Amino acid sequence: MEDITPAGQKSFEEVADAVREDWRADQRRHAAELAASAMLKSIKDGKPFSDAARDAGVTPALSPLVTRMQPDPALPSEVHRVLFTLKKAEPTMVETAEGFLVATPVEIVSPDHTADPDGYRKVRAVVTRTIGGDLATVFTEALRQRANPRINQANVDTVIHPD
Repeated sequence: MEDITPAGQKSFEEVADAVREDWRADQRRHAAELAASAMLKSIKDGKPFSDAARDAGVTPALSPLVTRMQPDPALPSEVHRVLFTLKKAEPTMVETAEGFLVATPVEIVSPDHTADPDGYRKVRAVVTRTIGGDLATVFTEALRQRANPRINQANVDTVIHPD
């Protein structure tokens, strides 16, 4: 037979160390957020990225070229999701599991479809399929809202269970 332990509260003495550590971690995270926000504001106000990073006590790093097909494993996935929405030199701040990251695209390279015709055809097919699916979904939903179809359960039952 298994024992069932009733719910109960622990004394403060039992959880004091964990509470203190949680509070300290929260304070460190808050300080990191403030520093990253200040760095982001400095960049948006026109300060060069490297200067803003040094002012925030951070050593700036330049990542290698990142593509949708070949993400940089050193960059958190949260950054990858935002990266391709930015314009050149547009800064962003992203919260990650480790803290906050401020990033700015230094260069945006437009792909040359003639350099990889097979890759281009594959991407084009995926995009075409996706857009087609989206259009079908939007069209179906528009019809549903306009026509307001209702299920006649009695008719369905006669088809499913003809007696």
